[in-house]
Amino acid sequence: MPNTRPKGQSAMEYLMTYGWAILIIAVVMVALYSLGLFNSANSAPRAQPGSCQVQRSVAGTNLEGQCTNAMPEFVAQFNGQNSYVALDQIQAGEGTGSVSFALWFYVMSLPNSYPMLFGNTANSPRNGYDMFIGGPGSGVKGEAVSERFYGGSRTPLYGTPSSIGPGSWYFAVIAYNGVTASLYINGVLQESAASSGSIASNEIMEIGSNGAAGEYGNYQISNFQVYNTSLSAPEVNALYDEGIGAVPIDVQNLVGWWPLNGNGNDYSGYYNNGALSGVSFTSAWVSGYTPP
Repeated sequence: MPNTRPKGQSAMEYLMTYGWAILIIAVVMVALYSLGLFNSANSAPRAQPGSCQVQRSVAGTNLEGQCTNAMPEFVAQFNGQNSYVALDQIQAGEGTGSVSFALWFYVMSLPNSYPMLFGNTANSPRNGYDMFIGGPGSGVKGEAVSERFYGGSRTPLYGTPSSIGPGSWYFAVIAYNGVTASLYINGVLQESAASSGSIASNEIMEIGSNGAAGEYGNYQISNFQVYNTSLSAPEVNALYDEGIGAVPIDVQNLVGWWPLNGNGNDYSGYYNNGALSGVSFTSAWVSGYTPP
């Protein structure tokens, strides 16, 4: 018997039959994308804890291990309540007056207070440095990353307020040459300002908190590097381009390197291993990270 259905009816039946299947596939694809299945970082090689370190000898300073800028297996997770890594006797800035800090961080949430990324403890006098999200008394959550030097002029540096927030990884660098302090976010210079003041020798620091004020950051942090020199803009860009697993760019002036890849060990060759308190390590950190 010949098909007497109008062509339009047949077309609608075709669309109804296969349209639901297409819609279901689309929903599944969106769900897989949100889980990071299509993020190239998920399939990239992962560096095991301690797979790369600096070896210091009379002949010179060299990197040992795989040292291939592979992404870390783990990152440190700070709970915003009582977790931190305590570090002792950092020689940053001593003698030369120059210092640089570099780290990757992921904001889990932004509480009412301004939580520290890293900071000095309550030394007296407070000659030191710190990096934090937000500003004291600003009331603006996620306002910026800032740095301060104490003991001379106290000059805060602020990044673009809209550039910092939960859900994304950021690369932050503070570079101070004894005269000017510069702040970089994701390899881009945010601000430079004149800043003076002495830097204490054997500076005590805490990653993830300002223990003196009882402030703690709710972050994931990775690859914290400290240099006894002011990194140049090209060096900052080179570190950023290498991604979250970047090995130190200036080994001769490296004074501390805490990858935080499963432990608090210092792999700079100075063995200033951090004392962990309330810190956990997670391998499920790729969400929000896009390789540069």
